[in-house]
Amino acid sequence: MKALIIILRVFVGIALSAVLFLWFAAHASGHKIPNATDRSFTKTTVLLLFLLLILLFIKRRK
Repeated sequence: MKALIIILRVFVGIALSAVLFLWFAAHASGHKIPNATDRSFTKTTVLLLFLLLILLFIKRRK
């Protein structure tokens, strides 16, 4: 179980980093990003942060 939590934490961390990098890169390039795309990035980021916090909380409880 401990190994699974560690693997999931790494996976969620990498996914969060990738989403944030793509979000910042899209805005840094000077393109006009549609609001729907920004909302999608925001929802994904919040979901991944929530999952990461849950995994960190589970690790501290055990």
